[in-house]
Amino acid sequence: MTSTQPKHPSTFIAYEGSGGFSRESMVVAPNQTLVPGQVVGVTVGRESGQNEVTALDPSGTDGSQIAAGILVHTVSHGPTTQKATILAHRAEVRASELTWPAKISNVQRAAAIKQLEAVGILVK
Repeated sequence: MTSTQPKHPSTFIAYEGSGGFSRESMVVAPNQTLVPGQVVGVTVGRESGQNEVTALDPSGTDGSQIAAGILVHTVSHGPTTQKATILAHRAEVRASELTWPAKISNVQRAAAIKQLEAVGILVK
């Protein structure tokens, strides 16, 4: 008999620093549904005034257009914020395992990869 294990949420991570060094706990903007491996940007929350993780939006003008990290675990919630862990620096990830915006162009994707590399996340 063959058994199949479900895919682990962090299969996109090829390498990260030990002891959680590569990870940051951040607030996720309200009304977000994000999946492990999703490339995210950071905006300033209108009500909270603090940095909030949001889905990467290459056409955004609020910070969401700049790739700042990669979500580690699923986030799905309504109008309130919650904490989530992102891979934020000094890590290597598998390009084939990342989740990008549906309509991202090749040029936008290449720019986002360079932004991730600028914070120390290598996309292989």
